[in-house]
Amino acid sequence: MIIAVAGFIAISFAVWWLHKHLVIVTVCGTSMFPTYRDGDRLLVRRISPGRVRRGHVVVLANDMIGVAQPPYVIKRVLAVPGDPVPKAAIPSLRSARDVVVPEGRLVLVGDNRAHSRDSRQSGYFASESLLGVAVTRLPHATSAENAPPAVRMVETPKAGMQPVHLVERYPRPRS
Repeated sequence: MIIAVAGFIAISFAVWWLHKHLVIVTVCGTSMFPTYRDGDRLLVRRISPGRVRRGHVVVLANDMIGVAQPPYVIKRVLAVPGDPVPKAAIPSLRSARDVVVPEGRLVLVGDNRAHSRDSRQSGYFASESLLGVAVTRLPHATSAENAPPAVRMVETPKAGMQPVHLVERYPRPRS
């Protein structure tokens, strides 16, 4: 009996820990092609903004002005606070007075330059919008009905730029 209770507690703790630290998201769109394709499922580890590094692929709440959908975007980190502002690569930051990326900001780009709305058009992203960092690609779900409960499929807007996006139902924990 004691072993069964201990096993139940251990499994409950493991499920709680996984729920708190990991989330599964589905990519919709082409802004991260060829790294990630439409329909790819990603395991995302929730981390604090201070642990983000150049080159990480991050998921964050969409705070781009004039873009109501999608609620979350996936982008590659080009610069973090304290890095030199990449003015040559980011047209929207060429006139910025900052020499280094300010605290609380990130410079993010999509791998598919032609189909990504990112820092090249919108400037800095708020690091407080961070959900987490992509850890690995998971097997595809064949349909929304077969997707795990943490994932809900969302259609990409038909007009204009098509940012890769995803939605998850669990709120981001405050660190």
